Amino acid sequence: MMCSAKFLWKRIPNDIKEKSSFLQSLWNIGKAMWKKDTVAFHIAIQAVEWPLSIASIISAIKERYRLETIRVISEAYSALPLSHFANNLGFSLKEATDLVNQRGWDLRKPDPELSVIYVYPKKIVEPSEKVPENADYLTLLTNFVSFLEN
Repeated sequence: MMCSAKFLWKRIPNDIKEKSSFLQSLWNIGKAMWKKDTVAFHIAIQAVEWPLSIASIISAIKERYRLETIRVISEAYSALPLSHFANNLGFSLKEATDLVNQRGWDLRKPDPELSVIYVYPKKIVEPSEKVPENADYLTLLTNFVSFLEN
């Protein structure tokens, strides 16, 4: 999807790109997503008052990006500063703290002499799919081979 957006941007005439601040704002979001720059993504989204016609779409994109960022953080980090966590989600420190508490993650200072508060995320456990029984595999394989033969 991002490749298609990138090529679409290249096909748009420069005069249209320069005249439309709205289009430039959308492209700033796309560039941040392309570069996986979560901080720039949230800055780009919050920098514009989106028209009602696409506000719900932008909101859905932002929420999905946040959920994916939370998932990545939960898998990639054993600890990270609260400020880093908040910046990557486009949250204030208060909102980030609320999210940490809501998810049951730990929030503490690793060293009492330091003023930095760290988030200790817990890996998100996805419900596993039901593993089919051997008979189910055999039926599936039989159907597949039968399909190939016909």
